[in-house]
Amino acid sequence: MEEPAPSSPPPEPTFRDITNLKLQPQPPTQPQPQPQPQTQTLTPKLPFSTPFLFRSSTPFQTPSSTLHRRNSTISTTSKQHGSRSKAIRLLKAFEIEQSQSSRKVQIQKEKSLKSMEDALKPWLNFLFENPSSCGCKIIEMAPDQEPQSSAREHGGKREGVAIRGAMRSPKRQRAKSWRATPSDSNDGGFMSILQVSLKDVCSFIDLKQRMGLYLNPSNCNEVLSMMSQVAKSIDDGRLKMKDDCPIVTDVALREKATQILLNYDPTWLRIGLHIVFGGDSILPGQSMVEKRDDYPDQEKLFLKMLVMRQFFSHTALSKAYAYNKSVEGNYRPGYFEALGNIVLKRFLLFVLVLDKVKCQTALPARYGIDSLDGGSPLLFCHDSLIKSSRQVIIEFLSDAMRGEGDLLGHLTVLGYKVSYQQLALAEYDFMVSDLVEDLRDGVRLCRAIHLMLSDASILMKVVVPCDNRKKKMLNCGIALQYLKQAGVPLCDDEGYSIIVEDVMNGEKELSVNLVWNMFVHLQLPLLIKKSQLCEEISKVKGPISELSETNSKTMLDLLLKWIQAICGKYCVNVDGFSSLIDGKPLQCLVDYYFKKECHGHSYTKEAKEDGGNLLFPDDPSGDSVLQNFDLIQAITHVLGNFPQVFHSTDLLEHQAEHSVVVLVAFLSSRVIGNNDLNQLEVRWLVGRKSRCSNATFTTAIYQMGCTSGDEMFCHDLSLAEHYPNVVASRNMKMIDNKDLEGLPFTFLSNAIY
Repeated sequence: MEEPAPSSPPPEPTFRDITNLKLQPQPPTQPQPQPQPQTQTLTPKLPFSTPFLFRSSTPFQTPSSTLHRRNSTISTTSKQHGSRSKAIRLLKAFEIEQSQSSRKVQIQKEKSLKSMEDALKPWLNFLFENPSSCGCKIIEMAPDQEPQSSAREHGGKREGVAIRGAMRSPKRQRAKSWRATPSDSNDGGFMSILQVSLKDVCSFIDLKQRMGLYLNPSNCNEVLSMMSQVAKSIDDGRLKMKDDCPIVTDVALREKATQILLNYDPTWLRIGLHIVFGGDSILPGQSMVEKRDDYPDQEKLFLKMLVMRQFFSHTALSKAYAYNKSVEGNYRPGYFEALGNIVLKRFLLFVLVLDKVKCQTALPARYGIDSLDGGSPLLFCHDSLIKSSRQVIIEFLSDAMRGEGDLLGHLTVLGYKVSYQQLALAEYDFMVSDLVEDLRDGVRLCRAIHLMLSDASILMKVVVPCDNRKKKMLNCGIALQYLKQAGVPLCDDEGYSIIVEDVMNGEKELSVNLVWNMFVHLQLPLLIKKSQLCEEISKVKGPISELSETNSKTMLDLLLKWIQAICGKYCVNVDGFSSLIDGKPLQCLVDYYFKKECHGHSYTKEAKEDGGNLLFPDDPSGDSVLQNFDLIQAITHVLGNFPQVFHSTDLLEHQAEHSVVVLVAFLSSRVIGNNDLNQLEVRWLVGRKSRCSNATFTTAIYQMGCTSGDEMFCHDLSLAEHYPNVVASRNMKMIDNKDLEGLPFTFLSNAIY
């Protein structure tokens, strides 16, 4: 069958619209399809090329079956979505509950750390200030190793320069002649030469007498021997100042020299001026300067004027060289050269004497820190840039000497030697303000270990100043090494090990736990012995208690067992140290010991049945926690030598459990084994309380002994007005029985019993 011929395309129009020819491409012109017979199925050709559509061979489903399956699918999906949403909500609720629980644990841990830090910071400060009150024993020098003898009445010298007391007047020693040593007969030659050379400086006889107050005979002879060689070189012109004596004529150099001498500690500066120039009023405690609030400034001004008038002038010499004695400042040639020789002799004698006295009275490093553990005050001020006797000589004479390259070398050849060097450790401020930050350099840790172990060898290894990471790591490593040897566990309460980097980097939790371990394992055994505490527990509980059980416990367990034994007599239950927060167990403890000593009995269960009264009755208002601790804090202040480990206002906020433990530890050291407990000052107040049925004695304790700064509330009358004798006596030992008669012990509402 022949196919029909294709039809010709229609003719194109003559004119075409070409306005949008460039903007919109025209579809390609397709040839018209040829008509096909009806028996043949032809796919229509579209103007644009489109892909072929393939149909599935499966039979066409009806709309009803498709809709049914779609509804069942939607129902299943919605059920799964609802179950998933419910599971998500449960998971979120679990996560929120878990985060809240972990947050509670974190808050509790932070409170515990805060409590521990608040307890340890005042304890460390108390340890550094009063090591003897913490049971620490500083190793003393053996008698044959002391640099000076200890008895003045046997011709010996003072044990050291008093740092707090006034100096003894040399007038008491003038009746005694200076005792020469057996070698003085051989040294008569240089003594006579020195006497002639120093005639314009000071009286040689008085000089030896004043030196004898501070130096032993051998050191006195050594000083005089050195000065004889130096004075001879000065007189011969081999050691001299410049001709015009610039240290006197140049105002700037004179001011510089004066400030260099003022770098000495005022106590030592007075002693040196007294030895060289004489005059008892120069000595510490003998000054005529009125001691007021501005006394340090007045003292500095007085010493400055004294140095400028005495050190850089000579009245007799100026009169001898003056053209006209009525005209000051016009001198004959040679005056300044002679004055320079006198100033040079004075200065070298001054520096040498102070160097020898300080070296003689200083505490050797193998026994502790000088001026803190013994010895004498530091020779130079803390804020001074000069820290050695050699530095004083260099700074004072560097611009005033003539033809001297190495002045110290020249003086050493002449036999003039000074050796004192002020150590940076002696100037270190051990007070703790931020526990974690202040422990990072390791110096305070080493100091605490030295005090509690009585081992000064650790101080020989400490590097001060520690101004870089390497030195800090070295100090912390030394501290941890000594703690490990002492048996202190180097881990926290959860068992995490504490290493050097933790302390140096300031890891708060680990650092605080390390200090707490030091308190438990080093401080507690110093406060009270384990055997003594076991014996006291047996005494309180009766003979039926076995010591074998208590001996196997730690010191903290024994301390808790001791409190439980006492509180058991008052029907007060104590489960742990957290039970001490309300202050009731401490109230029972104070009542047990003090009332027993003052009245022969305490408020036990048996005494209660007999009608006995509790020493400190409960507050009817029920708000007695702060009042209990106010009372305990007042009593510990009267007893003295207690660290201020807490303030009652912060007690409930931080749950100061560790502070109470520290307080109980120090309280146990005062009441257990104290045979003089009945002589304590509290017995006066307790006795007065027993005669006052509806009053308390806390007012008297606070107004006479408490200086913690807590505000006092007193409604009735002021003790300061009506009982000045009692209030003026801050120390209870000064209070008499007649002072207590008629003393009103007023009730302090809402603050104190």
